[in-house]
Amino acid sequence: MAQTMSVDFAEATINQYVCARCWSRLHVTYHDHQYWVECTNLNCNGEGYVTKGYAEKSRAQSYYDLMDARQNLRDIIQGANPVSKLSEAQIMKELGF
Repeated sequence: MAQTMSVDFAEATINQYVCARCWSRLHVTYHDHQYWVECTNLNCNGEGYVTKGYAEKSRAQSYYDLMDARQNLRDIIQGANPVSKLSEAQIMKELGF
């Protein structure tokens, strides 16, 4: 995800943006007489940037979605009776077999 740019623009970019794919920080490198902005995550091959504010807002929303999912799953699991006291024959009879 490396992009070349001026040193001032590169510094401003790493202060205001994160990787669009993994939301990791960005860093500036200098090689071949150019400044490059790259993701700090070596396993990421993402392209582009998003603002730090967008990434934080998305992280917060993901956290609340996780809390909702946990509560919903907890309600579903508690409503189900995982340990049945019925025999296999009784369960089959209830199912219509």
